[in-house]
Amino acid sequence: MIAIGAGRVGTSLATRCAALGRPFTLIDRSTGWEALETEPGRPVLLLVGTGDLDAASARVPPHRRGDLVLVQNGMIRSYVADLGLQRCTRGILYLAAATRGGSILAGDRTVLSGPHAEEVERWFRSIDLPARTVDWLRLTWYELEKTIWLAAWNLVGAVHGKVVGRVVPEHGDALRALVTELLAVGRASTGVEAPLDFVLDRLTRYTAAIPDWPAGVRDFAFRNGWFVAESRRLGVPTPVHDALLARLP
Repeated sequence: MIAIGAGRVGTSLATRCAALGRPFTLIDRSTGWEALETEPGRPVLLLVGTGDLDAASARVPPHRRGDLVLVQNGMIRSYVADLGLQRCTRGILYLAAATRGGSILAGDRTVLSGPHAEEVERWFRSIDLPARTVDWLRLTWYELEKTIWLAAWNLVGAVHGKVVGRVVPEHGDALRALVTELLAVGRASTGVEAPLDFVLDRLTRYTAAIPDWPAGVRDFAFRNGWFVAESRRLGVPTPVHDALLARLP
């Protein structure tokens, strides 16, 4: 497998593959780009942050851009389309790496959709990480679900100075009210129906796999900012979300 991005996930995948004897080529900002001067047809994981997606994808040779597998978090579909990458494989990662080159914690199966989805699923399974292939509509559900986790657990945790694992035990009522609002915005924007208790249960179990993850509001435009913009555009009130954002330190 070839991957671009030597952050926590990229370096941790490299460490895991080395331990398992699996080939893995990691491209960083300055080295490894010659690996993309090959014939198209094999997947390339793009593991950079959302803010670096534009610059990183622009460095990929045009004949290999269709092989990119985008795993950035957040509601990024319109952004991906603006970059001309809408036909690329997408992935929603339900895993985390706390440090560069460290252990990978899998909270659920990574979800993939697109032309290279099945091949990437097999690769994840070959390194003992759970994954599944879904259709594009189902991916929308997981994209919204993961973004709700990023927006809700991190916001409540950041406001109260808690790691994500303490959000449900200590602020469960506020979290439930917040997720209710975010689901309403997501439903109005995407048409996805997601039952509240089902989503809360799944995301609480995901959080249990990474309880000490530090909470923080990041990539605002594609997470909390997306809910702000869509709530205003669609006229869906989000008073709990607005009040919590106003309390951020």
